Formats: sequence, C-alpha cells, structure tokens
Amino acid sequence: MTDPETKTQKSVTDLTADLTALREDFARLSVSVRELVQSQATSTTKRVYGAVGDARHKLSDEMTNAKDQLEGHLGAMTTDLENTIERNPLVAVFVGAAVGFIVGLASRSHK
Repeated sequence: MTDPETKTQKSVTDLTADLTALREDFARLSVSVRELVQSQATSTTKRVYGAVGDARHKLSDEMTNAKDQLEGHLGAMTTDLENTIERNPLVAVFVGAAVGFIVGLASRSHK
C-alpha cells in the first residue's frame, strides 16, 4: 500500500523524528555553549584577580621603598637641622621667633 496517505504519514513521521533529533542537538549545543562560557568566565576572572593581586603587591612594594627612602631623607634633614642649630643657636632662636610671629599674624582674625 503505497497510496498517498501512507507516504504522507511516513513523511510526517520522518519529519517529526528529524525535528526531535534537531531539538536534542540544540539542547546539547546549548549546554555545551553555556559550559564553555562559564569556563571562560571563570578563567578570565582568575586571570583578572591574579593581575590585580600582582599589581597590588607591586604597588605595596614600591610604596614601602618610597617610605623607606623618605624616612632616610627626613632623618638626614633632621640631623642637618640639629647640627645647624648646635652651631648657630642664636640664629635658630631668632628664626623660631620670626616664624612664631608670622604664624601669629596669619592666624589673627581680620576684623
């Protein structure tokens, strides 16, 4: 019996099977794409966190070095100032008085 109705029924059955297989393929593809995107996002996140951590450590090291250098310079300047005051105590007193007078004038209210 190869009448047109049987051929149509077979075609519909074949088409239904093909569509079902296609849906399953799309579902598997969707899962694969989602897993790939999640994997890439995780990988990228790890790389970004690693880069940020490296930058933070580098900045911390540079700031520590700068602080150490600044402390060294300030220590040397303090020693130089102390030596200058010991050699010229009278000048140091006058400079201190002048600075105090200027600060007093600047902090006075202007009425």
